[in-house]
Amino acid sequence: MKKGDAVWLVERNWQGREREGRLATIASIGSKWITLADYNGGKFAVDTLHLHDSFYARIYATKEEHDLEVEHSALMDKCRGVFAYATGRGKLSLDQLRRIAAILKESEA
Repeated sequence: MKKGDAVWLVERNWQGREREGRLATIASIGSKWITLADYNGGKFAVDTLHLHDSFYARIYATKEEHDLEVEHSALMDKCRGVFAYATGRGKLSLDQLRRIAAILKESEA
């Protein structure tokens, strides 16, 4: 990222729910902070891209990067729900468990 680049800005309300994202322009970028030309809410940390001392806003290089993160988070939540509450033998079949084990084995390599 550099000065003048367009980034995707996503703000959250006090409950952590995302508001509609929008394009913003980098006004300045240093070793620690990024400021946006059309955002008066503060500066963003270069290492995390989160609003300084807050999780109420975050910037992404592109909207697509944001959308992929949202999809990843939703799929992880779905997996957590299946594994956290899978009691007994009813939730996942043996075949499904074998496929999951194969995927987990792939990620270890």
